[in-house]
Amino acid sequence: MGALIVSAPFAAGHPFPPSTIELGVATLIVITFALMGCLWGGRFVDAVSRALDSTPV
Repeated sequence: MGALIVSAPFAAGHPFPPSTIELGVATLIVITFALMGCLWGGRFVDAVSRALDSTPV
């Protein structure tokens, strides 16, 4: 789930290669989502999925 959220700007045509700071933030997001998924399981994944479904992209 974290990797999906991190990859969205690049899939939308991010014109510049990611900087070190962007890579660090992306890694932090993926690790945070993984830990929260381990702690709260399916409820967390369902909540994030609902939040992503409700945002217009």
